[in-house]
Amino acid sequence: MNLTISTYCTIYNKKVFLNGEQLHEDLAGEEDFLKALYKKLEIDYSKFYKMDGISRLGLLGVELLKTANHGLLNCEDDEVAMVFQSENGCLESDVNHQLEVNKKSPSPAVFVYTLSNIVIGEISIRNKWYGESIFFIDNFDSNKNLLSYSKSLLLSGKAKKIIAAKIEHFDENVFLSCALIDEEGSMPLTDENLKKVLNTK
Repeated sequence: MNLTISTYCTIYNKKVFLNGEQLHEDLAGEEDFLKALYKKLEIDYSKFYKMDGISRLGLLGVELLKTANHGLLNCEDDEVAMVFQSENGCLESDVNHQLEVNKKSPSPAVFVYTLSNIVIGEISIRNKWYGESIFFIDNFDSNKNLLSYSKSLLLSGKAKKIIAAKIEHFDENVFLSCALIDEEGSMPLTDENLKKVLNTK
């Protein structure tokens, strides 16, 4: 099996890159960059506004991958797997929930996002993908889990396409880099190439 990276994107510091090309430079001055990008992409999904930051970021990254790789739109519901990694996970929602607990007024709308893998759940619901998924809390310098788990899912036939991502949304640290891994690209899936597309800042 010839495993490749077929599409990749990065959202960081109010910049968007898709397959290495910068897009939507006109949004750099927007105060709420993620909402502005959502509108720019003309996504019709009102639940977006109820999500926490990390879920919004992940959903936008996947929408960008879909614009560049229409094969994602034609997959069966169990053929797309997601392998995500973060250093802080849902810590932003955890902090917000604790503040509300301290005020004795916890909100279920905030509490529901105090699971790190909820971003994967939101993407799955949006796209009706119900394949394998996992969310690693790990140091960003490491690609070991992303690479080995993605390979195992593809080689075992449990998925035809993998969305591998590194994602952070905590305080001022807003970063997403994701890659579509399958057999249809031109960039071989190696540790070096995965570092190249997922560690770009």
